[in-house]
Amino acid sequence: MNILVVGNGGREHAFVWKMRQSSLVKDIFVAPGNAGMKDIAVCVDIDPQNVFSDILTCIRDHNIDLTVIGPEDLLLSKEGIVNVLQRQKKLVFGPLKSAALIEGSKAFACQLMKDHGVLTPDFHIFSSYFSALDHARHAFDQGRKAVVIKVNGLAAGKGVRVCRTIAEAGEFLERVLRRREFGSAGSTIIFQEYKEGIEFSLHALCDGKESLLFPLSQDYKARDDGGRGPNTGGMGAYMPAIIPMQYRRTLSEESLHAHIVAPLLRA
Repeated sequence: MNILVVGNGGREHAFVWKMRQSSLVKDIFVAPGNAGMKDIAVCVDIDPQNVFSDILTCIRDHNIDLTVIGPEDLLLSKEGIVNVLQRQKKLVFGPLKSAALIEGSKAFACQLMKDHGVLTPDFHIFSSYFSALDHARHAFDQGRKAVVIKVNGLAAGKGVRVCRTIAEAGEFLERVLRRREFGSAGSTIIFQEYKEGIEFSLHALCDGKESLLFPLSQDYKARDDGGRGPNTGGMGAYMPAIIPMQYRRTLSEESLHAHIVAPLLRA
């Protein structure tokens, strides 16, 4: 099997590294890839202005059997890269644009979870700077320890801020809603209820009907040691996560599937 991996980051390197260990895989191409992948895959240049056509050309020229999409922006582009490849009868791993919206819009994801009974912190959605600032003031006036503000769209992992003072909240809202530092991704923001506790990430493979859950993982986004500093796209992660005894029933595979995965698949 010949595989094409699209992307140039750590996620795509992990895909390639693991695929290289399979006896089913013959050749691996990565577009565009990076210097760290050259020993385990063939890097193929693609024109940023003609990504879709260059990917199709690569599939044709190298007899690609499976294409794996890494970057979210391609999944959520105007046509959706998976939608395009499926129309061309190509085998592709990745969500359709409609499903990728769960990642591409936090407001959509929050509303989807609320509508289908998946537990999620209370949230409020704003597009107005002044309305959002009033909401933050009200939260702190009520004695909240912090507010969580999230940029609605894709922000390379940097669009979430836990604000512990009204000054912090105001500064972040100014950057997002007035200075437009996140562009159209920040035209809407979400306030979520601040929760303290241990954070886990749940990943699953699904085909729209069935699912296969991976063990829970933990990732670390804060730039500095001890969870301090601004968020990044990710400083490191590990799997399987160590689950404290008191949470093992709540976080069992059966419970996670029943309360999170199954409702979203039905949606």
